[in-house]
Amino acid sequence: MRKMAVNDYNNNYNFLLQQAREIRANLEAYCNAENPGFRRLLANDLICLAVLAVQPGTPLSDAQIFFMTMVLLPLHPDIPEQDKELIGDITKAFELEHVHDINGFWPKIARFFPENRPEPDCILPTIDYLKKRSGENAGIPIADIRIQFLRFSRCLINAGGGNPPPEQGAEDRLHSLLFGN
Repeated sequence: MRKMAVNDYNNNYNFLLQQAREIRANLEAYCNAENPGFRRLLANDLICLAVLAVQPGTPLSDAQIFFMTMVLLPLHPDIPEQDKELIGDITKAFELEHVHDINGFWPKIARFFPENRPEPDCILPTIDYLKKRSGENAGIPIADIRIQFLRFSRCLINAGGGNPPPEQGAEDRLHSLLFGN
């Protein structure tokens, strides 16, 4: 039984690492030097989604911190390049003992989180920006961004491990926020 629990733990972090890498790579593909503000929009919207995905007033799980750090630290424009390179080096040969190292970067990301919880029906600036500039940004499909945002939100909710259980309807509200407008 103990071996099964260790395997589940290992599989969970490996899954989160894979999802974080894919989400980050998919979103980074839309960032370019000609529009540096777009990277900030993406990072800020991911932070907004993270705040909406976790239950207010409950501590984050180590897995949630790990996942958010893996996605947000390399994407956020205000994080120093040496930190981005260091976390990249750590994850190239990822082992479970690296979880603590990666989570040590959390304060660098946590400082960007708002003090107040956003409204669940807020407008995500990335989606709004792409809608307004759809002709100029034909290479950035809104549907792709929405799917990556939904993947991020679902992984974050599930990384909580169900303790405490996700807020009733949290995933439905996030889906409505992403696809309802």
